[in-house]
Amino acid sequence: MKDQANTLRNLLGRKASVLQPVMGLAGRPDASLLAAAMVDEAVAEGSGGIVIDGGRDALVEAFNLKKRWELCHYLSGDVSAQSLLLSWGESRYLVPAARGINQVGVGQVINRSRFQKLLSGFADNGHEMYVTLSYEQAGMALSLCADAPQWLWLVEPNRTSVTECYKALTQIGPACGNMVHSVLVCRARSAAQADDVFAELEHVTRPYLSQPIEYAGQYRGPSCARSLRVRSRLEAII
Repeated sequence: MKDQANTLRNLLGRKASVLQPVMGLAGRPDASLLAAAMVDEAVAEGSGGIVIDGGRDALVEAFNLKKRWELCHYLSGDVSAQSLLLSWGESRYLVPAARGINQVGVGQVINRSRFQKLLSGFADNGHEMYVTLSYEQAGMALSLCADAPQWLWLVEPNRTSVTECYKALTQIGPACGNMVHSVLVCRARSAAQADDVFAELEHVTRPYLSQPIEYAGQYRGPSCARSLRVRSRLEAII
């Protein structure tokens, strides 16, 4: 089973040690739920995963977990990694990080070292690792996930979401290289509306990225994680 999981990870084109960002509109739970669903799929394939959740308790509430500590407490040395980690099932781990994720930015050497130590055990075991952040934290995502081959973005059909996502992509665009930015449109009333939202975002961001953003379709809940993974595997094989 472990060999099978390694094969699948190779087909997906990911390194086990890469932290992968899932970006969404601040205050919405969608990015957190999608990241958790990606971990669920990893477990189904014989691996495991962890979500560093920059959202405010979306997964704690969704899975009815009891939270006592956040990432900031671990970084300050108040608690151990074991005390910090939550779980919603076997090989599924969660770090509440709304308080603390901004403390691992560039230049914060000690905190970044502690953060990497927290992730190292999961990376060594081949677990997939995701961090959920808001558009405004795109710079933070870039500093933590510069090696991630794919970023996931959730965009809504409203001016605030499209504008803030555009700002984030153009902010990090010059440093993105060949990163793939896959966009899912959530809360759309129809496929046509979702298509229009993506078309607008693709048009305005094209000048700032070395390759255009990719359309991953409508976000219809956690079940989209399976479609994303199957699509990635097919593209890798082709």
